[in-house]
This record gives sequence, structure tokens and C-alpha cells, in this order.
Amino acid sequence: MIRTRLALAVASLAAAAPAYAHHRPWHAGGPPRAVVVPEIDASAGLLAIGALATVVLFMWERQRRKG
Repeated sequence: MIRTRLALAVASLAAAAPAYAHHRPWHAGGPPRAVVVPEIDASAGLLAIGALATVVLFMWERQRRKG
């Protein structure tokens, strides 16, 4: 069931991506000004992946014990 939901979410995002790719909210006033965006280094990326994996494994274990 969760795989089906995940597959549907990925499919809908993939279908909507081209619509968002050409969206330009600044069409009336010219291009936007540049903004500073923080970079994600390797250690922060690994921490984020680790946190995500922890949540996924926790939810998997809860489902396994429940059913």
C-alpha cells in the first residue's frame, strides 16, 4: 500500500514537472534579482540521508510489528 502511494506521488510529480519548468512568476517585472542560497556540503547531505533512512526504517519496523 505504501509502495503504491509512493509510486503515485512520484508519477504525479513527474507528470507535473514540465509545467513547473516554464513557470516564470516575474513575467511582468523582468527577471528576479539574484539571491544567496546556502550550499549543502557532503557532511550535511550525509546527515540528511541518514535522518531520512532512520525515519524510513523506523516506519518499516512499526509496520512489521503491527502486521
